[in-house]
Amino acid sequence: MDLAKVMSDGQITIPINIRKKLNLKEGDKVAFIEKDGYIVLADSVMLALEQVQNAFQGEGERLNLKTEENVVNLVKEIRGESLEENKKNKFEKNYQYIDGILKKLDIELMYPIKNNSITISTGNDRQVHMIRLARPQFLALAKRAVMIEMNDFIWQMSLLNLHKKLLFSKMFVTLEDIFGPNDEQGIGDGYKCSFCFHFLLRFSDEKENLGYLMIVHDLRGAIDYELAKIIPINENLDRSKCYSPFEDFTKEEIKYMIKNCYGYLEGWFDGSLERKYDSFFSKTVGSDLIVYGYKDGKFFDKSFDDQDEYNEFIKLISTSYEVENEGSERVD
Repeated sequence: MDLAKVMSDGQITIPINIRKKLNLKEGDKVAFIEKDGYIVLADSVMLALEQVQNAFQGEGERLNLKTEENVVNLVKEIRGESLEENKKNKFEKNYQYIDGILKKLDIELMYPIKNNSITISTGNDRQVHMIRLARPQFLALAKRAVMIEMNDFIWQMSLLNLHKKLLFSKMFVTLEDIFGPNDEQGIGDGYKCSFCFHFLLRFSDEKENLGYLMIVHDLRGAIDYELAKIIPINENLDRSKCYSPFEDFTKEEIKYMIKNCYGYLEGWFDGSLERKYDSFFSKTVGSDLIVYGYKDGKFFDKSFDDQDEYNEFIKLISTSYEVENEGSERVD
């Protein structure tokens, strides 16, 4: 039998034999248990483990945990559910962040551009919502986005083939008819670019994809598409780099979407604008001597090799329009 003396402050020193038997070290906690009129000293960790074992007695049989493999599979299942729940919570938090930006700016700015949208396919029965953004909305979301490298897609060849029917003039009026006014600020001085439309791409299946930003604009005689992936708040990617397409929106899906987007615009023009449009306009791309617009019941797209001829045509278009307007005003 081992004895211990109680000090004035209530402390006792546990005999070394007892410490060895309980494998107690400095900092460990012990439990005092009243049992059958005696006070029993026990290792608190072992006691807690014993209580857990008693509480779960019979659960192993109920859960069919007959082998070590059964236990490992159960642990993996629980961990998987926990990870999935964490991903879901993070995704919802980021989605709320994007929605917050859209609603906040829409209310505060009262911007003339509204968030009109269309739905198109990316292949494999997957749908994407193409939502028009006002420039401030786009710039706010762009702070959380990384650019997607698209130079190796042979865009120029495929897009030049695509846009044989909808040239600049028809493409421009179709985009404005569906999505609202052109972003005049987005084209800068208008020397290389004459129209610019910003979009948010959101996927119907969502998963962990927060969405992408897309710009559709003309650039030196070609229709250009630029993409950027919105990244989660808690992730850090180098925004100065361009990244290859991610798994959540593959190269093939991007190409499929752009072709479908063009097909949608072409169908819209054929069904809603071709016979009804009747408003004069003209736009220029000075870097490549391009003039396009609508006049005298016809859409026109012209390019010039000579600067003087280009200037003369612009002057002719502007003058004839002014004369027509003056004549209309006199008749009225």
